[in-house]
Amino acid sequence: MIKVLYFSRENRDGVWEYDYIKNEILNEIEFKPYFLSLDEVRETSETFDVFIYSCRDPSIYEWGYMPSYDDVLECVSKLKPKIVINFGTAGSCNRELSGLIECGVFTDRDDSSRFNKDSKIITDNTLTTISTGDNFITEKSEGCDLVDMEAYAIAKVCRISNTNFKCYKYVTDYVGSNSIQEWEDNVHKGFPLFLEKLDDYIKNAI
Repeated sequence: MIKVLYFSRENRDGVWEYDYIKNEILNEIEFKPYFLSLDEVRETSETFDVFIYSCRDPSIYEWGYMPSYDDVLECVSKLKPKIVINFGTAGSCNRELSGLIECGVFTDRDDSSRFNKDSKIITDNTLTTISTGDNFITEKSEGCDLVDMEAYAIAKVCRISNTNFKCYKYVTDYVGSNSIQEWEDNVHKGFPLFLEKLDDYIKNAI
């Protein structure tokens, strides 16, 4: 069975996704889920097939460019996964987009000095474009469909480490005056959809 690591900065007792998987779908999925904190990752000698980096709630965790970049770089270097999958939430600049969206073009809207030599990363140019920056966007950003705070940094690590990368974002809000409230209302709704997509991916990979 494929080993999937779901990364969290806390132990699994503090991660609601663990209870969801354990109580709702564990007998139906085609993968074995592991939940490790960053400290546990540093101590483990195991390797994993799939590394899930989930970013849903920046009000609780310190997400953003550098925390995400540093976390994923350390974990990928230690665990040697075949693929990194980022699941998180995003604001949409396009009202025709809704639900769970797969992204394939990653841009750096902050033009960060650590990344700006490669301001666009493309894994699949037929998929949605997402713009990453350390600010919560309340006005439409040009040249992208979605906005978030970490996808580009994760894509950058995967490019450097030559690791496959997939990215799924659940649209929680449409960029505008009510973005923050819409995000708070919808932040937890995408995880069941993501698990369905993950299970389908793994079944096809077996």
